[in-house]
Amino acid sequence: QIPEEEQPKKKTFHLSSTTVNVFTWIIRIVILVLQLDLCLK
Repeated sequence: QIPEEEQPKKKTFHLSSTTVNVFTWIIRIVILVLQLDLCLK
């Protein structure tokens, strides 16, 4: 029972980790775009 219970935890952790990774990339891109926008203005 213990391995079966730990499996979903690992899955959700992996999922949330990927989500965090995607969010960091989105934030980086937004910051880059904002910097470019400021430079052009």
